[in-house]
Amino acid sequence: MRREFPPINLAHFRVLNDDVGVIQYAPYSKPDLTWGYTTDDVARALVFLCRASHIMEESERRTLEYKYVVFLNKMRSANGSWSNEMSKDGRIVDLPSNKDHFGRAAWAASCYSVSDLCREREWGRGVLSLGLQRALDTSSPRAKAYFLLGACEFLKAEPNSNLAEGMKKLADQLIGWFRAVCRPHWRWFEDVLTYDNARLPEALAACYEIVQEPDYLRVASESLEFLMSAQTVQGVFAPIGNKGWHRVGGHRALYDQQPVDAGATVEACNRFYRTTGDRRYADWSSFALSWYHGSNLKRLSVYDNVTGGCYDGLTEEGLNLNQGAESVLSYLLAVTSF
Repeated sequence: MRREFPPINLAHFRVLNDDVGVIQYAPYSKPDLTWGYTTDDVARALVFLCRASHIMEESERRTLEYKYVVFLNKMRSANGSWSNEMSKDGRIVDLPSNKDHFGRAAWAASCYSVSDLCREREWGRGVLSLGLQRALDTSSPRAKAYFLLGACEFLKAEPNSNLAEGMKKLADQLIGWFRAVCRPHWRWFEDVLTYDNARLPEALAACYEIVQEPDYLRVASESLEFLMSAQTVQGVFAPIGNKGWHRVGGHRALYDQQPVDAGATVEACNRFYRTTGDRRYADWSSFALSWYHGSNLKRLSVYDNVTGGCYDGLTEEGLNLNQGAESVLSYLLAVTSF
């Protein structure tokens, strides 16, 4: 996959980091500690670090790595669940759960544990082992999907029969949801398209890479094709708007479009291209990435090449001028997934 993209600017990412972790919120471009930190953002940042050896000095990566792992360990419960929110004064705000952030934490722990940054896989192995039943029990499709992405990364590096069995059970749960909900014009796992949608087909494609189960790839391909059709409006990429989402049989919301959806789509399409060699997935990846650079319904650049910042969304009035951690990390993860 040989495609040229703008150079990665890490200036805004660096501004968002402090001694604790990644600051969640940034009105305009200035970090604001009012909303503290989240497991979601630190997990994304740790996965980015694992991919960033070609764009960051090792000393910087290791400084950030240590900080992120310390933060995530504080958010981790002894029973395998995770808290998501930490206040600016270091207090954990929410109770541990197995919601979406739980899956992202497992994904990050796995990616880190098999990366060049980590010399011991025990952390990722422990997170996955302790969290497996929580992943099976969660009602969140995205928590399952992220946990699956992490499990698949770990299994590529280290065989584990219990984890492999759990991975297949999780994949089968997603397949079951798909079969229960889908119909000729709605090829999806839920009766609504919301956010971070592309992680669901991506997780099944990742499972296919491990076990070569044709049904996993078939459902992954069908659902991704449906999603790409739903996210194409007037010839440009248009993520499902969070002001109403898109429920089966109803109209889809055009705004507010979120960077996390564009980034997840880029990552999913890149995985499909690597797995199948089908050129249309490479084209879809470029199509979704172009949303950041002005190929969208407002013809506005969501990513700022000069500052390295990424705006928090595309609204009916234009850009959401805040530049929080989720947004810039969605772009960094997207462009380091090739």
